[in-house]
Amino acid sequence: MRVTGHYAIVSEALRAGKMVFAEWPLGVNLSEATDLSAKANEAGVRTVVGLQARFSPQVQHARHLIVEGYIGDVLSTSLVGSAGSWSGTTQRNTSYIFDESNGATPLSVSMLHALDALNFLLGDFETLAAASGVRTPHVRMTDDNSTITATSPDQVAVCGTLKSGAIASVFYRGGQSRGSNFYWEINGSEGDLVFEANLGNLQVANARLRGGRGTSTQVQDLVVPDPDKQLLPDIPNGIPSNVARLYLQFARDLSDGTRIAPDFDYAVTRHELIERIRHAAQNTESGQFEVCNSETGIDLSSSQGTSR
Repeated sequence: MRVTGHYAIVSEALRAGKMVFAEWPLGVNLSEATDLSAKANEAGVRTVVGLQARFSPQVQHARHLIVEGYIGDVLSTSLVGSAGSWSGTTQRNTSYIFDESNGATPLSVSMLHALDALNFLLGDFETLAAASGVRTPHVRMTDDNSTITATSPDQVAVCGTLKSGAIASVFYRGGQSRGSNFYWEINGSEGDLVFEANLGNLQVANARLRGGRGTSTQVQDLVVPDPDKQLLPDIPNGIPSNVARLYLQFARDLSDGTRIAPDFDYAVTRHELIERIRHAAQNTESGQFEVCNSETGIDLSSSQGTSR
């Protein structure tokens, strides 16, 4: 379902007292996400939002290695990815993603999934700066050769300091690259971790995880354990894999009384991160460079995600 339809159908489900799994993004903007979270809390029902990249075996194993000190103190991280869909051509039925006000952009979809995995492993941003641009403003419809004007930025760069003090740099481009479509390094005082994938959408990619430490001069493939696959061998491979693992975690949460699967309250914090990035990028575009920190005091609740 398109993001523009989430608010109405999720609201109806919550009104009926149902638990809800909503695909990410939760709403077209922070205002919708905040309202849906409030509705869920008022209804007293459990919710899940589809931020499933963190449940991939590779991300889970990397988290374990970092916690165990495999790379020592995390010094920095750099990530470059391709968003896929936002290129110079599209079909009419998917053209809505090129209108930023519809809430499905390279920043809110591909980049945010990757950022969520980054924050899951390394912690949230303390400060950040950003730049973005619509570098392919005219998009051709392959159905009839007509064109539309894009307002969704197809190039987005974020850099900043994580709360741990580590420095982070993340860049996403629209379309596909003839080179690498996903490359993510995490550099530490004692070693390094590297993720690579053919797809820039980490949430559905089958990523390769490599690592090296100590006296090693290069990274090598790491053996990635997959206890969920051993427990439930029918978990599918490929694109549905991490979604299945998120469902599994939600089932465990319901059984054990835990709250590990990301819910609507958590989704609001991710929408807030999107708005921090958009705000920082707008200031950069206007020549008013500003670093947004976690205590910025920006009134995010009034943001409607309108195009620039």
